[in-house]
Amino acid sequence: MKKLVLLLILTSSSSLAVDRHITAKNPYPNLTPEQLILQIKQQGARAVIANMPEGDNGEWDYITDHIASGDIAWLKVAPLLAKGSDAHSSETLSTALATALPKNVNGVLSILDDSNISISTDSVCSLPFYQGKEAELNQYVVDSIRALYKSKSGEKCLQKLISTTGNSKSFSEGD
Repeated sequence: MKKLVLLLILTSSSSLAVDRHITAKNPYPNLTPEQLILQIKQQGARAVIANMPEGDNGEWDYITDHIASGDIAWLKVAPLLAKGSDAHSSETLSTALATALPKNVNGVLSILDDSNISISTDSVCSLPFYQGKEAELNQYVVDSIRALYKSKSGEKCLQKLISTTGNSKSFSEGD
């Protein structure tokens, strides 16, 4: 186990590039965490998600990119969204939370809920990534392990991450 962690540290050189759409200007001025929480309370999470246009750079991507940043205000929206998520939104929500893990480990751990698959320890802490170069994914694992070791409540997630890493084949180079 220690050899695996050491190997990952030595072979890592870049970080997982996931904050792709976050810009200084808000393209959705009515889409702050507070406004989104209000919308969810009024309409329900399923309706809010269903009314979002699909496609790259849409509202859902905007939301998940901000959740992935580790910002606590956006992280608090994730459990509310999870209650109304479908298969696709559940998967992208898990990925956003996993991405946020090394950036705000305690914030992410505080919202994990094993009764909801999209925000469960198994989903968030098991490398739910489908793209990324080997070096980026290795760096993510190293950064996440470091963050989880420092957290008093990170043991379960750390065990899942290490187990997943140990049981996985070598990452393949992505686009």
